[in-house]
Amino acid sequence: MNSTGAKIKKLRMCANLTQAELAEKIGCTPKSIQRYESDRCYPETHNLQKISEFFGVPADFLLESDTTITQRRRASGEGVHRWYYERYLRCKNTYQIDSGAEYYWIYLEDDGTFGGQSQWVDWADTDRRIEVRKLRRVIPESAIRVCTDVYGPPMIINNELEVGLFCVFGGHAIIKTDICKKYLPEFYEDYTGPSPELKNAQYAFQAEIIPRSQEKSARRQDFLLFAPDKL
Repeated sequence: MNSTGAKIKKLRMCANLTQAELAEKIGCTPKSIQRYESDRCYPETHNLQKISEFFGVPADFLLESDTTITQRRRASGEGVHRWYYERYLRCKNTYQIDSGAEYYWIYLEDDGTFGGQSQWVDWADTDRRIEVRKLRRVIPESAIRVCTDVYGPPMIINNELEVGLFCVFGGHAIIKTDICKKYLPEFYEDYTGPSPELKNAQYAFQAEIIPRSQEKSARRQDFLLFAPDKL
C-alpha cells in the first residue's frame, strides 16, 4: 500500500484524475502511469520530478519508506501540498456525518500495517482455533468519541478524495462502508487468524484491530475494551 506506485495512485485519486489525464498533465503515456502505479518500474527521473511538482510533494516522499517520512507526513505536513494537508485537518476537525450511511473504523500505521474494528464471522478449522473475521459497522459518533479519547481525533472519510488523503497521512479513520469497499478493498477482505483471548466477556466485549500488511501478516494486537452501552 505504501510503495512508490501506490503513492502515485492515491495522489492521482486525490486529484480525481484518470491515468490518461495524469499522463497528459506530466507529458507521458497512460501506459507509463500504469507501469508506475503497478510498481513494474520506477518513474524516470524527469517524470518523477514532474509528478512531484504536479502534486506538490517532494520526490523523496514518493521514493522513501514511510518510517523515514513519518514526522513530515503526520506532524507538520511539510513537503505535502498545503491544500491537501488543510483538507486532511478538516477531515479530522470539521466534518459531517451522513445520518443515512453506515461506517467502519479503520487504521493505517506508518509501517504499512492496516486493519479495522472487526467481528467474528466463522471458524476456519474444525478445532476452532483459527477464526474468520471481517470489519464491523460502528456508530460513528461513538467511535469518534472513543478514538479521540484513546488515539486522538480520527479522519472522517465520506468520499474518494478523502480516501487519498488517508493513504498519504494514515492514522485512524471512520469511513463510509461503501467508500471503503470501493476504494480500500484490502481493508474489507476477511481476516483469518488465531482466535483472540477472551477478556471478561460477561461485562465487556473486545473491539479488535486486525493488523494486516501487504503480505497479509497474521500479526494482531488488542485494540481496546469498552462497555457495550458506549458503542
